[in-house]
Amino acid sequence: MNLLTLTDVKTRQAIAMAVDAQGIIDSVYGGAGHINRGVLPGMPAADDQPFIDYDPAKAKELLDASTWDKSKPLRIVFDKSFAGVEQWTPILQQNLEDIGFKVELMGLDTTAAIEMYDKIDQFDVTIAQGGAQGVSPFASQIYFSCKQTEPAHFKTYSRNCAIDEGFVNARKEIDDAKRTEIFKSVSKLIGDEVEKVSWWTTNALSAKTKRLDGVKIPPNTREFIVGVQNWVLNP
Repeated sequence: MNLLTLTDVKTRQAIAMAVDAQGIIDSVYGGAGHINRGVLPGMPAADDQPFIDYDPAKAKELLDASTWDKSKPLRIVFDKSFAGVEQWTPILQQNLEDIGFKVELMGLDTTAAIEMYDKIDQFDVTIAQGGAQGVSPFASQIYFSCKQTEPAHFKTYSRNCAIDEGFVNARKEIDDAKRTEIFKSVSKLIGDEVEKVSWWTTNALSAKTKRLDGVKIPPNTREFIVGVQNWVLNP
């Protein structure tokens, strides 16, 4: 979920803590998933990173202390083709309304949703689903391109160039351990902003072949996808 159109961090924190992610995993996806607690898929958490847990009481406190105008609807846009989304967004709506938001769900067909993403004055929150972020931390880099403003939906991405620079530095680092430490610092920056919140990763449709055991997969997503011939076995 992309929250950066909401400029107040307390508002974003309130949303992040208000949603019963484990309850949604259990009731909608039959328990087939794991909780990310706010850490983006594929990213290692920083050693001192605060995690996002379901805490409606704390969420209400944060919302009350935020600059959000409760008389306004919180407009949430999503693509109705996402698996299960029309089952769990009403739960999300109820969770958020329980702490004081007025929520307007805006479920659209794919074409209409893509067009809406660039109308950044017509929504407050977007829901994203899928993608390759779990493959590698680098798969998340595009969402933190701090100087890109076109197309318009990039204006709703983080303007914190320290995040973008962290990914750049990680690409230059050849030592796995040192690269992991860079990713941890990036993860902490993302977590502090609560610019995007990742509640869960479903695994109902995931697959793994034992024949890949021991394979060292390149950290760069493009290399992972198009460079299979270059994969090597760990010693």
